[in-house]
Amino acid sequence: MSIPERLLPITVSWTRPGTTTDAYGNTIRDWSDGAVASSDLPVMIEQRRAIEQLDGRDATVTTLVLFTNELGVEAVDRFVWDGRTYEADGDPWVVYSPGGPHHSEVAIVRVEG
Repeated sequence: MSIPERLLPITVSWTRPGTTTDAYGNTIRDWSDGAVASSDLPVMIEQRRAIEQLDGRDATVTTLVLFTNELGVEAVDRFVWDGRTYEADGDPWVVYSPGGPHHSEVAIVRVEG
């Protein structure tokens, strides 16, 4: 059971960083062009809030929620929609039904300025 495709009318580019090893042997995220995995993802997006911060810098912070049937979304992922890049803001929430996992809800954020 999942969200019907007709209720997921938006397609975003879903990107995930690769990994590399730093000078200390730690595994770190690698957002360089050759390391990023990307695929199209059908979603529905709703606005949670948009605020303008004026405490020392002009910045607009937009928080949206993305609904998808993809259960593999992670907190490190990014989403490109309408030419703007949003980052997952924390761990996605997998919504369960009596039959098991139903869909994911992902808070996404974009800071501009």
